[in-house]
Amino acid sequence: MIVLEIDSVKEFMQHMFQGSMFDRFHLRSCEVTTFATFHIDGRCFDDWFDSDEKRTDETGLVTWNMMKTFVFSWIKGNK
Repeated sequence: MIVLEIDSVKEFMQHMFQGSMFDRFHLRSCEVTTFATFHIDGRCFDDWFDSDEKRTDETGLVTWNMMKTFVFSWIKGNK
């Protein structure tokens, strides 16, 4: 587990959602609260993929790169 103290939230969020700094990190779980709360279990459901598609590695977890587009769309949303 990695614990970070964020000095500049804006800069951190840019790296997290627009950059590739965190793309290889495994996502065990995630919770996003906007108009509703979304819970993500980071375990990959391999049966969802076609047989020729790349699945997760031996951890069985998705990477941040696989999830960041979804999470970003929930956060940015419209009121």
